[in-house]
Amino acid sequence: MTQTTCLVSDHYRITLITDRLIRCEWRVDPAEPFEDRPTQLVVDRSPHEVTSTIDEVDSHIVIRNQYYEFHYDGMSFSPKGLHASITSVGNYHAA
Repeated sequence: MTQTTCLVSDHYRITLITDRLIRCEWRVDPAEPFEDRPTQLVVDRSPHEVTSTIDEVDSHIVIRNQYYEFHYDGMSFSPKGLHASITSVGNYHAA
């Protein structure tokens, strides 16, 4: 299992906040900083232990763990270039 929790390029930053929460950011201008202030949803962005594997397959970033599989082409976010599939909902039981 990889211990990497943040993938960064000139234009994107992908942060694995927890095993079930990914933050994806895109910036047009590489000279501008990424946003690091708290948001309504995420106050604590400090790295947590994650159990994901990160690979490169056909020039796409692929992140996998027991809950999801995430594919990203490294380009501006789009429906064709970024895709996530839920593979497990964990301990959820329908009524």
